[in-house]
Amino acid sequence: MNFFEHQDKARKRTLLLLVFYALAVIGTILAVYTVAKVCWYLAQTWSTGRPSRSGVVYPVSFDLWDPQSFLTITGIVCAVVLIGTAVKIVQLSSGGISVAKMLGGEAILPNTTDPDERKVLNVVEEMSIASGVPVPPVFLLKKEYGINAFAAGFSTQDAVIGVTSGAVKLLSRDELQGVIAHEFSHIFNGDMRLNMHLTGFLSGLLLIALTGKAILHGFRFGGARVRTDSRGGGGGAAVLVIILFAVLLIAVGYIGVFFCNWIKSAVSRQREFLADASSAQFTRNPSGLAGALKKIAGLSDGSFVCQTGAEEVSHFFFANGVSFTDNLMFSTHPPLGLRIKMLDPSFDGKYPVIKSIAPAVTRTYRKAKTVPRVDKRIREWERKTAVFGLPLASAVAAPTAASMVASVGMVADGSLDKAGRILEGLPKPFMDAARSLSGATALVYGLLIDRLNVETRTRQLGYLSQKADPAVYKMLLKLLPDFSNLKIEFCLPLLDLATPALKTQSPALYRVFRKNIEALIGMDSTVTVFEFALKQVVLHHLDFFFGITKKNIPIHSTIGPVVPACGVLLSYLAGVGHVSRTGAEKAFGEAASELDPDQDWKFIPGEVISHASVEKSLRDMALAFPKLKEKFLKACVRCVEHDGKLDLREMELLRAFASTLDCPIPPLSVPCYE
Repeated sequence: MNFFEHQDKARKRTLLLLVFYALAVIGTILAVYTVAKVCWYLAQTWSTGRPSRSGVVYPVSFDLWDPQSFLTITGIVCAVVLIGTAVKIVQLSSGGISVAKMLGGEAILPNTTDPDERKVLNVVEEMSIASGVPVPPVFLLKKEYGINAFAAGFSTQDAVIGVTSGAVKLLSRDELQGVIAHEFSHIFNGDMRLNMHLTGFLSGLLLIALTGKAILHGFRFGGARVRTDSRGGGGGAAVLVIILFAVLLIAVGYIGVFFCNWIKSAVSRQREFLADASSAQFTRNPSGLAGALKKIAGLSDGSFVCQTGAEEVSHFFFANGVSFTDNLMFSTHPPLGLRIKMLDPSFDGKYPVIKSIAPAVTRTYRKAKTVPRVDKRIREWERKTAVFGLPLASAVAAPTAASMVASVGMVADGSLDKAGRILEGLPKPFMDAARSLSGATALVYGLLIDRLNVETRTRQLGYLSQKADPAVYKMLLKLLPDFSNLKIEFCLPLLDLATPALKTQSPALYRVFRKNIEALIGMDSTVTVFEFALKQVVLHHLDFFFGITKKNIPIHSTIGPVVPACGVLLSYLAGVGHVSRTGAEKAFGEAASELDPDQDWKFIPGEVISHASVEKSLRDMALAFPKLKEKFLKACVRCVEHDGKLDLREMELLRAFASTLDCPIPPLSVPCYE
């Protein structure tokens, strides 16, 4: 299964979760209605069904079905559940950062000099370069001494990686690389978005139980006054009925959460198997991930996360963060022993003894941990889940339309080593600059400074001397001589490295930064392919992060609505890669036939296409479903390989297209990066 199939499957799983969520809400409505009717009957029985002064008892009839009451309760329950879900989704709207902060995470500064933090960032940077995605912010859970990690966010635009202190200090580099690769798999496979939706759904149902708790809380603190006011007239019994209603409401709420947790666990376990397999494939070193899992088993703190919000986001974690036991029904993760055996078939069930780094006062509050065993239950489960084995994918072949698109969201064989060489090949001043805000800003400006036209360069520098922050301008002048020696194929990876630092600026600074980019590009009468690609790659992710653009919700599943957009984009791409119009038209024709031979395609000459129309077409294509994006990118690759040559400008533009569509193409899947 490739990136697009995983994305499509994750979206279908989200729809399936919506169905189960709707069923859970319906079940909750029926349960609350039944509880309300029973409690109402008890209250009526007490008030009107007790003997009168004459000794006559007036019976109270019990009619379970009452359409008006049912509609009223349905409205109330739906309002409570939807409010709970909406509030949580709004809380999570800032993406992965909201989850990291909920867990007490602190952002690791891109320019940190702490050896352990630097180790984590280096691994994350390598994985990002190898996969073609911007480096996500990394958060450290400093007070968590178990070995754990997580990836959170709705897409690559707002994704973050979180790691515990235990993982940073106790894992070797290879083991940490296996864990980070596991988390990157969750980013590529759409699991993060699925997890974010799950969190929102569960919060809505949990609010029913919290409503019952609030009623009990009210009686706890106002009980004396209520009891005094209710002496005589049966008020005391009415209070008991209300308390009974609150208790039953709590039970109903937690039953709903119980079933949702069961669904969450079933879905999460399957995704964890897939992420383990992907990690082994990405790193080509299953022993790294297996070693991390063995250390979890041998550590007294295990993978435990103490933060209050851990239960709510337990399905985000690399390993079970809220329980030391492998409950096969409700655990969000497969048993450790099974995960290890599927990575290391020769595993003998013996775990290393790992000394805890937790302070003694902290350890006294932790529960005793049961060392996991590969027992009969796990072996039976292994037999049933054999379909989730860990076959390693073959290496990506020489670039073709199929292999290049298949590399989207993947880390091919040897890519991590090549990413390491790219990082080593980057000039040290640029590497250092990419890790600070002023330096990263200066890098982006520097990449846009005209290297050939002295007049344009003078105007650009004059503009920045007035508009840019003085520290940024000073850094730019310091770096400027080195830009002439920077290989063009290193430019986009350098932008990926600079992304975390650029995300640390304030919204006001970002508006200035964005305006300056537009101004630098517009200093002459032309927009080069590199300038266009840089603008798309940088602003696509940062605009979303700073709230200028919103999350794309797919609406196009067929080619019809996006034919005009595809025509503009393929024409532009064909024009970039071919000097003659005849060659461009042939490349366009082949690409269009690859996309859909039944459409009436028309080539648009380059002089007619504006960059504004290209940007609009990209926004339209961003609303397509994953499988349609896959077809479009295959057509793009068919276009650039038409003449048997892979021009660097074509590849830059193709990567810009893919990045804007949230379909990262690794730079290492094309020859110019070899």
